[in-house]
Amino acid sequence: MPHKEKDDRHSYKAPPKWMDRLLESFCAPNLLEEIQGDLLEFYHFWVKRHGERGAQWLYLVHTIKFLRPFTFSRKNRVHIKTNHMLKNYLTITLRNLVRYRRFAVINIAGLTLGMTAAMVIFLLVRFELSFDNFHPNGDRVYRVVTGRPGDTGDAGTPHGLMAVLKEGFPGIDKVAVAYKPNPDKTQLEINNVLGREQGIYFVTPSFFEIFNFEWLIGSPRKSLSLPGQVVLDENLAQKYFDGDPIGKQIRLDNQFDLTVTGVLKNLPRNTDFPFQMVVSHATFENSPRFRGNYNGAYGSFYQTYVLLKNGVNPASLETMFPDMVRRHLGEEMAEKYLAHTLQPLRDIHFNEKSGGGNFTKRSISHEAITSMALIGVFLLVTACINFINLATAQTIRRSKEVGIRKILGSNRRQLM
Repeated sequence: MPHKEKDDRHSYKAPPKWMDRLLESFCAPNLLEEIQGDLLEFYHFWVKRHGERGAQWLYLVHTIKFLRPFTFSRKNRVHIKTNHMLKNYLTITLRNLVRYRRFAVINIAGLTLGMTAAMVIFLLVRFELSFDNFHPNGDRVYRVVTGRPGDTGDAGTPHGLMAVLKEGFPGIDKVAVAYKPNPDKTQLEINNVLGREQGIYFVTPSFFEIFNFEWLIGSPRKSLSLPGQVVLDENLAQKYFDGDPIGKQIRLDNQFDLTVTGVLKNLPRNTDFPFQMVVSHATFENSPRFRGNYNGAYGSFYQTYVLLKNGVNPASLETMFPDMVRRHLGEEMAEKYLAHTLQPLRDIHFNEKSGGGNFTKRSISHEAITSMALIGVFLLVTACINFINLATAQTIRRSKEVGIRKILGSNRRQLM
């Protein structure tokens, strides 16, 4: 007889565990034990009557039938319990902050300072990397660098280079020139009042066809093509003419009589072209300081920029420069004294060796930017590790609190 009971007890298996887990996932705890017990008794009966496979299907069907509103009361109770627990957490946190105020100040201040310093560094890195990257054709813009053969060169170019490039280089789409006179020797006379400004440049209209700067009034071809034309940015227009500068007169260096023909939107800070007052290059061409012929003389602040046509390799253009110098200035100049190379626009802000910097006289290397980013990462990681270590040191003090919460029925997520 005992042998027969043993056979009956082991003649079938228990219901699949995943069915029980399904029931546990939605059923309220106060109903779970009773429902599981009833289903298990029925499962034994179904095995004898329908076999193990049939019993499993019936068990699953009746489990799914319990997906009814009254069995979901657990979620509502947990929600209520969670609200009470959150209120209790806040009370305990405030008490701990008051009781361990020195620890709290050190921990919170350390994390805050570390994250703030890292964020400032990351913003600075982002700002430096954004210089002149907003020009649509920036990948095709290059600055012509001048120097001796084999040298890193200077940003300046001879005055007549622009005309030579237009004539002899079919791979170049546009050529532009920007010239910055010495601001310490440049004087303005506006309404019989003398003054000086740092951002005065002589620029060709094509410059604003290569670079993307927004115009508020006027256009490059209409406002910078003729001698005596000048364009102001918003700040100078407001400073000298209360925002209404069009047609007003400016005398430059007691030599040039200029008429305001346009207004530029204030240029962004992340550009190496800090233009405030743009005078037409045609005005400079009529002055004794302009040397129209291409020769070996050049200055650092007379810069030439080119926009290459799509698909043109800059290296192929650079191979044409020696022949150009040889053709205009002779063999000796080409071999010993004068050479040109192309510097990408993206490289100007980050390479002070090639080209000698930019109009702002401010540049930063990629190595320096990488170092700054690593310092930011180090500060952030250090602050987080310090916070975690100090918080871990407090877990011993919270052991009693955690034990009481477990006794009161808190689950793992609530304890976290």
